[in-house]
Amino acid sequence: MIMKLLYDTQTQKLLAWPRIDDEPVVGLAAHLLEMSVVQEDKPTYDPATQRLEKTEVIDTDNRTVTRGWNVVEVPVPAVIAEEAVAKYFSAYQIAALQRLEMALLQAGKPLGPKMTACKEFLESVMLGWAMNPTPAPQESFGVPQASFEEASAEAVAALQEP
Repeated sequence: MIMKLLYDTQTQKLLAWPRIDDEPVVGLAAHLLEMSVVQEDKPTYDPATQRLEKTEVIDTDNRTVTRGWNVVEVPVPAVIAEEAVAKYFSAYQIAALQRLEMALLQAGKPLGPKMTACKEFLESVMLGWAMNPTPAPQESFGVPQASFEEASAEAVAALQEP
């Protein structure tokens, strides 16, 4: 069964079919056109990066209403520097890393590679933000090369060495 609609050429609006079946309408006003509905299948798409938008194309010459889909790219959500850092480190962890760094400096001990990696990540995000404080995709901020747990364990071990 083909679904039908009416199209009002004066108001340029689609109207419900006035019958319970799809049989022709008797005595139809001249400004109303009988339209057949063509329903397109949903296309394949990646829901992680795309979404579907419904489309409707009215073709008065062929007397069809084609209902279909557009695949639209979903923009990557932008984050601010604070959110980019918070994905990896809490405010408490940042403060703890800073205290550990100060303790290492006061003890005359160098920062290890894990502490250095965390410090470089935090500094690069902050420097990037200072140069351009507009939101950006998360991946533009980079990824720390060490976790808080790794860096703090390394610093504590260095502080415990004679």
